Amino acid sequence: MKAIIVFLVMVLLFLPLLNGENKTDKIKLPPIETLKELPLELVADFTENEDIASPALPIMNAKGDLFFYDWKLSQVTKTHLENQEVKAIGRQGEGPGEYIWVLGICTDDQNVYITDSKRKLLCFDLKGKYKWETRTSNDNRGVIGVNGEIYYMEGIVDLSKLDKSTQGFFEFQKDKPQRLIVDEPLFILLGSASSPTGKKGAVGIFFLGFPAMLLDLKGDQIITAAEPDYQINFYDLQGKTKKSIQCETLKPQFSEGLKKIAKNKKNIYAVMDIFLIKDRLAVISNYFIQGKPRLDLFDMKGKLIASYLMPFQVDKRGHRLSGGAKTVRFTQGYVIYKDPDYSGFKIYRPKITL
Repeated sequence: MKAIIVFLVMVLLFLPLLNGENKTDKIKLPPIETLKELPLELVADFTENEDIASPALPIMNAKGDLFFYDWKLSQVTKTHLENQEVKAIGRQGEGPGEYIWVLGICTDDQNVYITDSKRKLLCFDLKGKYKWETRTSNDNRGVIGVNGEIYYMEGIVDLSKLDKSTQGFFEFQKDKPQRLIVDEPLFILLGSASSPTGKKGAVGIFFLGFPAMLLDLKGDQIITAAEPDYQINFYDLQGKTKKSIQCETLKPQFSEGLKKIAKNKKNIYAVMDIFLIKDRLAVISNYFIQGKPRLDLFDMKGKLIASYLMPFQVDKRGHRLSGGAKTVRFTQGYVIYKDPDYSGFKIYRPKITL
């Protein structure tokens, strides 16, 4: 009888694992009113560089090479953390080594990879020499990571139904069809823009933001945040859910502009963006004090390490570094802040170990 009881207990413990159910950790975050600002020191100021107009999508490699897309100049640009020499990477156009509108930039210790709105993936070496390009098979939004001959991208999966639209995380190899690994919901609206005089324009789709998606090659996992609740999801590279983190918070905040667009819409992403800082997961969310968002740091097992208030005002819409918004981004342990009132950007280093 005792053996039967032990067997039944073991079955109850392991049945969720056998059924493929993931573990969800629930975490209570400290109130945002109690948070101190993340202490930063200025490392480089690119706001007075005349060769930079409106940078977006900045990313840095371990060597200090910094790449970004200057959307006003329609130019991918390379500079360096320790100097402000600017070098063009490719150029606008539709020929080899050219792009129309850049949607994503990724770099490693050898190359820089660029995704274009014309479904192209381009590769340049770190000196800017064009190496190759290939066609992708979906409307990608950007290249996220590279692992040998495998390229990981995010892209829109389906816009046919507004309430069921999704964005996916894809695996792509040259001369092979893309493989959808994970997809997450898109919060979008159908409406018309209005001019300052109140005249309505053409009807179109408004994106309330895009899911935050991150590739962690060290941990062989994909990390996403795409919920109106503060939730982080961990998947393996086959798309199987490993675990989730749910944090107790208030509802995420709309900007004034989004309030006018969304009206009765209740959903917006709780998480603005997610980044890797060494072996930490940094989460910037749509919770603010005087326009400054909260930052939560987790270890890769989902344990909360620390929470701060970012010392910048940041726009509440979406994620990624947009050329026309106040935005913040972590890369290689540095913080890049862009204010559209100035050209260029500023780079900071945390004064504390994250």
